[in-house]
Amino acid sequence: MKKFSRQILIIAALGLIIFLMIFSQNQYPISREGGEREERKNNVPEIIQNESPDQSPVLEKEATPAEKPLPENFLIKNVAFISQAPAKIWDDLHKEACEEATLLIVKNYLDGKRGDEIDVNSGDEEIKKMVKWQTKIWGGHFDLSLEKVKQMAETIYGIKSEIKEIKSLDEIKKIISEGKLVIAPTAGRELRNPYFQNPGPVYHMVVIFGYDKNNFIVHDVGTRRGANYKYPQKTLFDAIYDLAKEIMAKEELLANPALMFSGKKSILVF
Repeated sequence: MKKFSRQILIIAALGLIIFLMIFSQNQYPISREGGEREERKNNVPEIIQNESPDQSPVLEKEATPAEKPLPENFLIKNVAFISQAPAKIWDDLHKEACEEATLLIVKNYLDGKRGDEIDVNSGDEEIKKMVKWQTKIWGGHFDLSLEKVKQMAETIYGIKSEIKEIKSLDEIKKIISEGKLVIAPTAGRELRNPYFQNPGPVYHMVVIFGYDKNNFIVHDVGTRRGANYKYPQKTLFDAIYDLAKEIMAKEELLANPALMFSGKKSILVF
C-alpha cells in the first residue's frame, strides 16, 4: 500500500512538472530565429513596420518652412534727400562729403523726420560738424571706410549700425524689405552716373532705400539730381567696394584708382 502511494505521488509530481513546462512555453514562446524569449509588456507600444519588410522604421525629419519670397518691389517711403553740397558750393570740403551726407540722410530718417528734402542750412551745418569732428579725432578730412562711418555715427549721434559683407543682389533686397536703410560704398566711376562731373568720384557713398524689378532706388548725394535715383541692380552691386584701409587720403586713391577694387563688398545697415 505504501509502495502504491509513493508511485502515485511520483506520477503526480511528473505530471505537474510537464504541465508547468507546457504553460511556460505558451507564456514565453521561443523565437525561431534567435532562440531568445520574446517578452512583450502590455504597456509598450508596438512598432509599426514600413511597407517594405526589409526596412527598419525611419523617423521622418520635420520639413522646415520655405523662406518667404522677396517682394518684387519695395520702397521705404519719405526718406528725405540732401546733396553733399547743400548750398551748391562744391569746394574741397563738400567734394569729399559723401560720407557725411549719407549719414545725415540716415540720421534724419531714424530721428522720425519725413519729407522730400532736408533743410539746406541745418543740413550743411551738420555736414560741417562731422568734418570738424573728424579733423579733431583723425587729424583731417579723409575718405572713410564703413568702419569709420560706423564709428562716427555711434560717437556723434548714438546710432547703432552693422557692417555686412554681401555676396548677392538678393541680400541687399532682403535687408531693404525689412525696412532697414543701407549705406553702400562704391567705386564711384563704375556707377556711370551722367550727372557726375567727368570722370566721377573714385570713391563714393549712396543710401539705398528701395528697389523695383530692375533697379535699386537710392539717394545719390553726389549730384543735386540724386534724389530717388535709379541704378540698374547689377551696376550698383558690381560697384560696391569698401575701402581697403580705414582712412585714405584722396590723393592716394587718385594716384591709384585700382585700389578701390581691393576692398570687401560690404554695406552698412541701419
